Amino acid sequence: MAVQMVMLLTTLTVAEVRIPGLGDKVPSDGMVLGRLLAPTSDAQAQAQAQAQAQAQAQAQAQAQAQAQAQAEHERRWAVLSQDGSSPAEKLSAATEMLKTPCWDAHTQLFLKGAVAYYIAVFGLVERYGEADRLSSEVVAQDPSDANVDTRGCVLAMMGAGLEAVPMLKRGLIGIDELGLGDEELGWCHSFLAKAHLDGGAEPEARSHALKAAELGATIPAFDEVQQRLGLSQID
Repeated sequence: MAVQMVMLLTTLTVAEVRIPGLGDKVPSDGMVLGRLLAPTSDAQAQAQAQAQAQAQAQAQAQAQAQAQAQAEHERRWAVLSQDGSSPAEKLSAATEMLKTPCWDAHTQLFLKGAVAYYIAVFGLVERYGEADRLSSEVVAQDPSDANVDTRGCVLAMMGAGLEAVPMLKRGLIGIDELGLGDEELGWCHSFLAKAHLDGGAEPEARSHALKAAELGATIPAFDEVQQRLGLSQID
């Protein structure tokens, strides 16, 4: 529109127009008015260019953030999938991944179970409420051996020994069948020892504690059993 106006004004003959700041009446022609209009047109073009540059910068920043988030998701998933990752790393990865509501139902169920399980393994009292809720949700949706075992671990750490024992026994069978290794087997015996002790079955608790010791268990559940049985070391 500004260009068309300039072209129109260039065809006009000399006329007297009022231009603020240049006197009441000064001779002017279309070229003079065109030059007066040009700065406004240039300012608009500059503003548009700046807006486009800002939009491009925002789009690039958003794309970079998405790429970084995807890379972090892949890194955390690798941590959960690798046998060499420590329990602390797995708990941290699962906790962070669970905060992202983009997973399918199966993956979300797995993450809930992982978080609940490692909270029990580490004896994180301040997160028992979270573990109780997550493990309950997991078992309600999929009462598999692994999920039932996770629920038993959480209940054992919360002092519900009688309820936890049958769940942990079922989990122990599953661990043996899957051949998950001495570490998790030792953890399961530790949880069983605590559950039996809380339920008043000291002989059973001692038996599982001995097995946990043989497997090198060092988790809080095992330490508590040792202390409560009055043993500094179980031979």
